[in-house]
Amino acid sequence: MSRSLCAALILLAGLFGACSRRETPAPAPRPAATAPTFHGGPAAHPSDWCGSHGVPESECTRCNPELIPQFQARHDWCGEHSVPESQCAACHPELLRQGVAAPRPRGAPPTPAEQGEHGDRTPRSDASAGLAPGTTVRLASAAVAAQVGVETVAATTRPLADEVAVPARLAFDATHLARVSARVPGVVRAVAVSVGAVVRPGDLLLTLDSAAAAATRADVEAARTRTRSSELALQRARTLQAEGIGSLASVERAETEHAAARAALAGFVAAGTAVSGTGRAVRVLSPRAGVVVARAVAVGQQVTAEEVLVEVADLSRMWAILDVPDAQAPRLGVGQGVAIELDGFAAPLVGTIAFLAPTVDPHTRTVEARVEST
Repeated sequence: MSRSLCAALILLAGLFGACSRRETPAPAPRPAATAPTFHGGPAAHPSDWCGSHGVPESECTRCNPELIPQFQARHDWCGEHSVPESQCAACHPELLRQGVAAPRPRGAPPTPAEQGEHGDRTPRSDASAGLAPGTTVRLASAAVAAQVGVETVAATTRPLADEVAVPARLAFDATHLARVSARVPGVVRAVAVSVGAVVRPGDLLLTLDSAAAAATRADVEAARTRTRSSELALQRARTLQAEGIGSLASVERAETEHAAARAALAGFVAAGTAVSGTGRAVRVLSPRAGVVVARAVAVGQQVTAEEVLVEVADLSRMWAILDVPDAQAPRLGVGQGVAIELDGFAAPLVGTIAFLAPTVDPHTRTVEARVEST
């Protein structure tokens, strides 16, 4: 009885196993491997690709800000760089090294990082495209470095010059510049020089016709006459004192009068140098050697006594006026060396700062510095 029961159980087990084998379907074939995908997901379709940021368009939060709350809800958000944490190559550079950062699907446009340096659509190598800032790049050999234009030199020590570059303009040295006036009013009758003419002291510059010139010369002659008379009076006073006839007070009065006459004559003579000539004619002469750099008169022009008619400058002495921004002015000082570069000159002009203005121009916010040649 027990053997029969055991045989029945074995038969039932065999039938159950056979039924199970018949009802279980054959295993499905393994799908073919897909192309590299964005973070291990399905490969992005070319139409679902953001060429500007290198991620699928459906997951690009920079083009579709409305996707941001979805990533934040999944706790997949990098607040520092404002991109999903799963896309942040700056925080996770291993994404680039492992090749799991969004590959560009076939047919999708290249990203700006994959384009050439000048946007010529020349793809870069996969090793350099989209590298995070600060990623170390090691070249294979010195030959590769030479091919890409990398040059190296040995480090050395040398002093560094602190330079300040400011605009400059040339000006005449005021201590070697003469602004000539006639000192009497009149009408210009002749001009003897032009701009650029080289003159010496005493050379004729121009001639005026002036009614006031006659009165000036009369004053000069009167001063000379007074000087001669006072000199004779002083000699008589001294002679009488020596003979015991005259007093010391008479001598002192004669000396005072003579001194006053001489001073008046000296003043008229100084003025008469500018109005040399005869009659109504006034000859204006150059007071120094140099070059005529300005002429403000023409024949027939009416001029005043104070008007500047001609300027004569010594061009061997020039100034350079610097307009220094107020923020850089504290870095400059009197005696500091300056090199002035001029168009058309092979070598710079060298000088030193002779003057630094103590105030700032309220309109230009600059400080004026004057450079004199050395």
